[in-house]
Amino acid sequence: MAPRWATTPIGSILPSAVEKWVRQLGQGVAPTARVRSIAGGKSLSASVVVRSVGVLAGILDVAVRDGRIGTNPARGLSNLPHHDWTPRRRYLTHDQVFRLAAAAPDEVRQTLILTLAYTGIRWGEAVALTAGDVDLARRRLRIYRTATEVEGRIHIGAPKSWQARSVPFPEFLAPRIAARMADGKRDALIFPAASGGFLPRPDTAFRRPSWWNNALRDAGLDHLTPHALKHTAASLAVSAGANVKALQRMLGHKSAAMTLDTYAYLLEDDLTAVAERLNEHAIADVDPRLMLRLYEAPAS
Repeated sequence: MAPRWATTPIGSILPSAVEKWVRQLGQGVAPTARVRSIAGGKSLSASVVVRSVGVLAGILDVAVRDGRIGTNPARGLSNLPHHDWTPRRRYLTHDQVFRLAAAAPDEVRQTLILTLAYTGIRWGEAVALTAGDVDLARRRLRIYRTATEVEGRIHIGAPKSWQARSVPFPEFLAPRIAARMADGKRDALIFPAASGGFLPRPDTAFRRPSWWNNALRDAGLDHLTPHALKHTAASLAVSAGANVKALQRMLGHKSAAMTLDTYAYLLEDDLTAVAERLNEHAIADVDPRLMLRLYEAPAS
């Protein structure tokens, strides 16, 4: 975004100029700060274009709120692309999660993998956790900050939703998390790097040597990133009967609508299990003679 807009006064940005930029992004000819063209003259995907425009629109939203401009020229564009496809997400089974954790190189990263997969918190939220953020009695993690790595430096900020939340973790995790709190210091990180400080995100580039890729290989799993563990947590929670509001709070989404937009197909898949449970309860609760009589009744 910067090569096109960084030196442009916000008051002079017109909707027509933003729409022209959208066309350039779609054609792969928009200005770029990189030495090598992002798209090489090829059309960028709809999702990349939408994300790029979203960054500009978000900045201009702040300018509108501050009274610097009257309206946001990046909103309501006539040529913003749309896509009707759902991105393919990877979900691990319980067995696969434990195999991946067992293949991690040390106890810190083993417990971290289990925590990500069974709580749905983000990597930055997990590595920012301290002993003071853990309530072992209630089995809750207090999420109020995130440690985000930008160009090799860690920046501490608010969670993605800008709201603190309390996230439950399963009982089998309690002893492992308790072991991470053994020194009794409330400000000690739960998942520190071996040299101290925040644990950096692993290199996940395909076939690049890293502890993460090595663990995937040793566990016999196809390539995926740590963010897939968040999707895994959603999948496992839905399978365990979690409702939309519980899933929203667990994952830190701003609204239940966002959760539905992201995981609606998981909830739809779970409808089969709901129907099966309804069938089981009906058979268990209804007098068999009454049920038989209704089945034998002639159709009206």
